[in-house]
Amino acid sequence: MERRGLWLGSVWVRAFVLGCGVGVSVWMFVVSRPFYHDDAYITLRYAHHLLQGQGIVWNLGESLQGYTNFLHLVLIAGLGACGVDLVVASRFVGGGAFAGLLLGVFWLRSVWELPTAQRTFSVQEGAPEALSVQEGAQGAWFLSFVLLLTSAPLVVWSWGGLEGNLFACFVAVGALLVMAASRHPKPLRLASAAGMVLAWSCLVRPEGWLFWGISWLWLGWFVARPLGSVRLFGAYGIGGLLCLVPYLCWQYAYYGELIPNTFYVKVGVPLGLRLGLGVSYFWKYLWWMPCLYLLALLGWVGWVYRVRKGEDLKELGYLFGLIGAYGVYVVYAGGDHMPSFRFGLPLIPLMCFVGVMAFAGTRLLRDRRWVHGLALCFVGLALYSTKHPMVLPRTTNIAADVGAIVGKYIREAWPKGALVALNTAGSTPYYATEHRYIDMLGLNDRAIARRKVNKIEVPWQRAPGHFKGDGRYVLSRRPDYIIVGPANGTTIDKPWFLSDLEMQRDPRFHAEYEMFRFPLDRQGRVSVNWSILFTYYKRRDTR
Repeated sequence: MERRGLWLGSVWVRAFVLGCGVGVSVWMFVVSRPFYHDDAYITLRYAHHLLQGQGIVWNLGESLQGYTNFLHLVLIAGLGACGVDLVVASRFVGGGAFAGLLLGVFWLRSVWELPTAQRTFSVQEGAPEALSVQEGAQGAWFLSFVLLLTSAPLVVWSWGGLEGNLFACFVAVGALLVMAASRHPKPLRLASAAGMVLAWSCLVRPEGWLFWGISWLWLGWFVARPLGSVRLFGAYGIGGLLCLVPYLCWQYAYYGELIPNTFYVKVGVPLGLRLGLGVSYFWKYLWWMPCLYLLALLGWVGWVYRVRKGEDLKELGYLFGLIGAYGVYVVYAGGDHMPSFRFGLPLIPLMCFVGVMAFAGTRLLRDRRWVHGLALCFVGLALYSTKHPMVLPRTTNIAADVGAIVGKYIREAWPKGALVALNTAGSTPYYATEHRYIDMLGLNDRAIARRKVNKIEVPWQRAPGHFKGDGRYVLSRRPDYIIVGPANGTTIDKPWFLSDLEMQRDPRFHAEYEMFRFPLDRQGRVSVNWSILFTYYKRRDTR
């Protein structure tokens, strides 16, 4: 029994468990490789214009911030300036952020010693108590590493082209730095680094302000204040503000406002609808990804139990504050329509952290057999979650695929500079860069984004980010071409979105526009060996 226990706790078993995790992660990478989301092309169009020296704009001459991921955009443009294809560059940033998250957890693995009471920096090296602390910390770190390595959403969004992984990386590493600063005997450098990293998260997504602000308040109230010193509070603030103040000044000078245009599209929705969609968003992933919620629940139970015993676990309270505040925000915003828990990406490492940190100082994680067994269970749960295509999509986003075909056709067939109204604001405008566009969903249009809409008239309005529209406004701009509905278009009698429906009701549309329909192959050429059926409306007096 003793030899068997030694074998179960040996380095070979740990290598085997880690190998299983790596194998599952590689399999998920291979299976999800075709996935790329249409909205990523919006960022690529901004990056393309930046590289052409035309500014960070969607339409030339229109100063409007229709993106929320400035730092992500700049990184993609930087790779593009080095000759990397922009689609490949966006995937490189996503995959690099995933690797950065894993490296950050490895580099800051000493943080897992924090929940083992206040003695972490006071016990003598080599003493039994110190060895016990070290064993529990190693077990907690190993579990968190395996959990993140086999997380399907982090793998999927390494390919997907959007900024979710970069955001999750900065939030997770920033939170670990904050917790390390809270206990370290020389915390000022760690606090300054934490403020800077979480400030970078604000430049990736506006929600980063939530994490940055809560972390600053926590350091000032629960850590610096009892010590009678504001140096820690100041070091964090200076580290962050050195990044944030210059960006805010540039943002206001360049766009004339501090709030991105996308905010008005996604938040300007009736509150009841938003809350219902937000709760539904978390509910469906509760069944598809039970491991995350189980970890958060166990972390809460462990936290309450150990606090009642008198242990100092303020770091877990900090993590739950981040999770709760961001979760409330996601529900308030109405969730998201994209697959693989995109809005929940920053929650994944935080839930992993609380699930294992709550038990880092207990006998459970000091026993290697339990650690390895739990790790294998987590790998199995990760495989279970991949059964649903919403967690692990195995094909590209339809709008991205079809929109690229349409964009290739428009690039060759329609006159340069023509004004095109459409709902697919990503792939089609990216592949036909020399045309101007009206984004009929409002992400890149100030008038539509700020219009007040109070009711749902078509089913697609229920999808987050698809609620707004303004058919009268679109027709008033007299676009040369209109693509109704999806990326490949549909007839006006089958409206998908609000702008489509309102144009259907407007007699000007029927008097001024005529329909064209023909098949296109994958290269955007009219062909009998067709891939899609393209439908659009052309203004009658357009040459």
